[in-house]
Amino acid sequence: MFFLPQNSCKKKDYTEIPNVTVDLNIDVTSTIYMELNHVGGWKCFAAGYKGVLVYRSSLDEFMSFEMSCTFDPLEPNAVIEVDTSELFATDPVCGSKYLLLDGSVFNGPATIPLKRYNNNFDGTYLHIYN
Repeated sequence: MFFLPQNSCKKKDYTEIPNVTVDLNIDVTSTIYMELNHVGGWKCFAAGYKGVLVYRSSLDEFMSFEMSCTFDPLEPNAVIEVDTSELFATDPVCGSKYLLLDGSVFNGPATIPLKRYNNNFDGTYLHIYN
């Protein structure tokens, strides 16, 4: 008699998003980055593994996330996109939805929050790094 483990066909979160050095310096007062001049503004940058999403959560705070979905980061098209509410980001491949205020999972199948990068803001310049 042949038995398969019960969870063999169920996909699980892949916790190892490849580490890529991130070291961005952004002048948020520049017209190049107008999207970041107001609370709720966001902008994507070509950095990290699949990109870095920067979200302005308050006048003096920013959230910086890896744009790779945590459900299956090795899937080439599993890249989060900000929805029209500008409060959530969704992976169009698996449908996982994340809250941009903190990167937490709003709807699965993902169970792991978005990977966050460190940042420092001095009132003009935002430094994003890992």
